[in-house]
Amino acid sequence: MPGGKQGAKRKVARDVRESACFGSRNAAYIGRMKLNLLLGCALLIISISGCKRKPSSEESSVIQPPPPKLPPSGKPAGGDAGNDLQMAQSNCAVLTLALQTYMGSHNNQAPADVNELVKAQQLRAVPQPPAGWKYSIDAKNRQVVLVKQ
Repeated sequence: MPGGKQGAKRKVARDVRESACFGSRNAAYIGRMKLNLLLGCALLIISISGCKRKPSSEESSVIQPPPPKLPPSGKPAGGDAGNDLQMAQSNCAVLTLALQTYMGSHNNQAPADVNELVKAQQLRAVPQPPAGWKYSIDAKNRQVVLVKQ
């Protein structure tokens, strides 16, 4: 059976070739997988780093209100007078925001007085100013200020 030995050798050689061939296909497949994984990770890193929130043009055009102008108060006569002026300063900031919203929707036209902000539904009510003072609109600076009556 000389042909039998030779046939067995051929079979072994064929098996070696097929396993080697399979091995090279497998290596190429693994190489492509590594490349795809590497590209996927790079894409993920780039997309995450680019996810920073950028201000829209609308946000960048919003005007921040300047701090409201308070009249020189001197020394308050009573303990509550200083608190009233501090509360009035906070109210001026709120009224200024309402004023700027109003002016933004009315072609930069300032209302005649702060009561128009309530009529235009920018405010529920105008807060009570301290005794002897009133809220006034400074249209040039787009803010609400306290003035003596």
